[in-house]
Amino acid sequence: MTDEIQPPLKKEVSLLEDECSICIGSLREPLALGCGHAFCRLCLLQSALHSDRCPICRGSYDIDPLNAAPCEVIEQRLRAKMSDTAYEDAVHANQRELEVLRTRATSELPVFLMNGGSEWRAEDVGEQVALNLTRAREHAFARRVLSTNSMFLLCHAPTSAVAGMAAQVVHVDRAKLNGGALLLVGKVAQLTTLGRVRREDGPDGLMLSRVCGIWLLLSKSSPIEEDLSAGGGDGGDGGG
Repeated sequence: MTDEIQPPLKKEVSLLEDECSICIGSLREPLALGCGHAFCRLCLLQSALHSDRCPICRGSYDIDPLNAAPCEVIEQRLRAKMSDTAYEDAVHANQRELEVLRTRATSELPVFLMNGGSEWRAEDVGEQVALNLTRAREHAFARRVLSTNSMFLLCHAPTSAVAGMAAQVVHVDRAKLNGGALLLVGKVAQLTTLGRVRREDGPDGLMLSRVCGIWLLLSKSSPIEEDLSAGGGDGGDGGG
């Protein structure tokens, strides 16, 4: 259980709502949305990978399924109905899948430093970002982006990134290899600040930082279009 407090419900949760309409089983770690519908934490997280709206009424909600506290009203009723031991066993059965989603949601993203001037700045969500990558370290950066969540953090700084620095989460929707250059094109998905920044070991070690809520961004992303068949090798030895 987490410390986050759920916001007040706009509608009263039904006293008979002990079943999750997604898994058609007893609610486990029940999360009640503002619309009055309730779901298992795991079920709502899995639903959020595809949509950030209520699976029943399609209404929007403003809780974080990963960290929100379970609804005490429903949870107490379930414990009384099932016994504490049976309820805890049911919750424990979901923990492995929850940890997979938790890891995915808090994944480290590669950080790309941009110091090319104001013409490169993408200030708002939805604005397009295009990177023309020519150096070996930049290609290593691109390979990491394309092989994971197709996302990276864009910062405007001359030399290094530090925690607390403003950044944009960019989702790549197109990648094209043109000779020795690799073009990544995407859009700003979220404005954020960097968490703890670390640099990997090795000459091509990337800077990485964590951003929470990536699974919500995945629900809004489109499939990536790749055209990496053109010939040409990596560029120089510099870093991005």
